[in-house]
Amino acid sequence: MANLHRRVRRQRCDHAHKTADWLAAHHDVICHEALRITNMSRSARGTLDQPGSRVAQKAGLNRSILDAGWGVFLSILTAKAESAGRELIAADPRNTSRTCPSCGHCAADNRVAQAEFRCLRCGLDTHADLVGAVNVLRAGLARRDAAAAAWREATASRRWRSHGCMHTRHPGAPNARPGRAGLVCYGNVIDVTSARAPASLAWIALGVVYVLWGSTYLANRYIILTVPPLTAGAYRFLVGGLLLGIVVFAVAGTRAFRMTAAQFGTTALSGLLLPAWGNGLVVIGQQHVASGLTALLIASVPLHIVVLRALTGDRPRRATVGGVAVGVVGLAVLVLSGPSEGAGGVFGNAWWGPWVVLLAALGWATGTFATTRLPVPPNPFALAAVQMLTGGVIMLVAGAAAGERLDLAAVTAESWWAWAYMAVVVSLGAFGAYAYALAQLPVSTVATYAYVNPVIAVVLGVVIAGERFSAMHLLGGAVVLLAVVLVILAERRAPDRRGALAASRS
Repeated sequence: MANLHRRVRRQRCDHAHKTADWLAAHHDVICHEALRITNMSRSARGTLDQPGSRVAQKAGLNRSILDAGWGVFLSILTAKAESAGRELIAADPRNTSRTCPSCGHCAADNRVAQAEFRCLRCGLDTHADLVGAVNVLRAGLARRDAAAAAWREATASRRWRSHGCMHTRHPGAPNARPGRAGLVCYGNVIDVTSARAPASLAWIALGVVYVLWGSTYLANRYIILTVPPLTAGAYRFLVGGLLLGIVVFAVAGTRAFRMTAAQFGTTALSGLLLPAWGNGLVVIGQQHVASGLTALLIASVPLHIVVLRALTGDRPRRATVGGVAVGVVGLAVLVLSGPSEGAGGVFGNAWWGPWVVLLAALGWATGTFATTRLPVPPNPFALAAVQMLTGGVIMLVAGAAAGERLDLAAVTAESWWAWAYMAVVVSLGAFGAYAYALAQLPVSTVATYAYVNPVIAVVLGVVIAGERFSAMHLLGGAVVLLAVVLVILAERRAPDRRGALAASRS
C-alpha cells in the first residue's frame, strides 16, 4: 500500500511539473484563484455545545480538496514562472463562478448546477468552469494594470515633486493598456494570455544552433593545431561574452543584468557546466578524436537529460524515451565501429579521447537541465553573456594551472580565422539562440541539437578537412538523424495533450 501511495504521489508530481512547464512556456501572464486551502478543509465537527452538521460529508470533501494537491502545484508553478520571467497573479475567487462575464450580473441563481451556468439577465448559457476562468483572468489582469498604474503615478509624482512642480496627471499617460478592457471578455482567454513571441522564432533559433554548433568541431580542429585548447576556449568565451554583453546593454540597458542571488548562482553554475566543462573537455578530446566523431559522441546529451529528468520526478513521455533509445543505438553503432583511416584527431588517436568527449557531454546535459529547473535571469541573452564570461575565466585559470602557454608567433592564419569565427559568430549567434530556444521550447527538443550537429560536423569534416568514415559510421549517423525526428515529434505533441487543461485554468 505504501508503494502504491508513493507511485500515485510521483505521478501527481510529474503531472504538476509538466503542466507548470507548459503554462510558463506559452503564457506571459498566469492568473489563478487565491484559494484558502486551510479554511476550505477545516473540520466541521464543531464543539460539544454546538456540534457540526453533515460531518461525514464535509470530511469527504476535505479529503478531495487535499488530494487535489493545489498547494504543491502552486509552489511548482510559482518557481517555474519566476524562472521563465512570467507574471503569476492571484485573484480574489469570490463570486467568480456566479458573475456573468458578458453582462456582469452577479447572483447565486446564475449557477444552476455544479457545471452549468445560466445568466438570469442576458441568458448566457455555458460551462461554469469557463465562467470562473474568464472572471479570474479578468480580475488578475485588472489587478496587474492597477499595480502598473499606481507605480507610474508614484514615479511621476516623485519626479515632478523633485523639480518643484505641482502634482498633476500627465495627459499622455493612460491608466491601463489600450484595448485591454475590450480584449478581456468571454471566449478569448487563450488569446489574451498567449506569449508574445511567435513559436517560429524559437524554431529558427534552434536551427541557428544546429548550423553554428555543427561547424564548431571543424573550427576547433584548426584552432588547436597551433593554440593550446583551454587558452583558445577561454579567450573565445571572454571576447564573445563581452561582445554579447555590449549588445544586450545597448538594447535593454542595465536592467537586463539585474539578478537575484539565486539567479546569479544558476548563471555561474551553468557557466561552469556549459562553456568551461562542456567545451573545455571537447577541445581537449579533439586532440585525439576526429571532429565528426566528436560531434557524434556528443549525441549522448539527451540520454543524460532523460536520466536527470527521471531522477527529479519529471518522467519523460514514452515516445521521448523511445526516441532517445534510438539515438543510443545509433551512438553504439558509431562507437563500436572503431576508428577508421582519417578519423583521428590532430595529434593522432588515443584510447581516452572518446571518454573525455563523453564526459563533456555529461557537463552539457547537466548545465542544460539545471537552467530549466533553477531560477535564471529573465533576459536569456544576458544569461548567455554572463555564462560565457564565467566559463572563460574558469578556462583561463584551468589553462594556466595546466601549464599552457600561448606563442602568438606560432599561430597560423587558419587558426586565427577559426578562432575569430568561434569568438564572434558562434559565441554571439549560437549561445544567444540557444538561450532563447531553451526558454521557449521543451528541454528535450532543444537537446536534439546533439543529434543534428553530428550530421553537419561529419559533412564539413569530410568536405573540408578530408576526414573519412566507414559505412558503419554513416549508418550510425542515419539512425541518429531518425532519433531527432522521433524526439521532436514526441515533445511537440505534449503541449497539445495538456492544452485543454491549461486553457480551463487560465
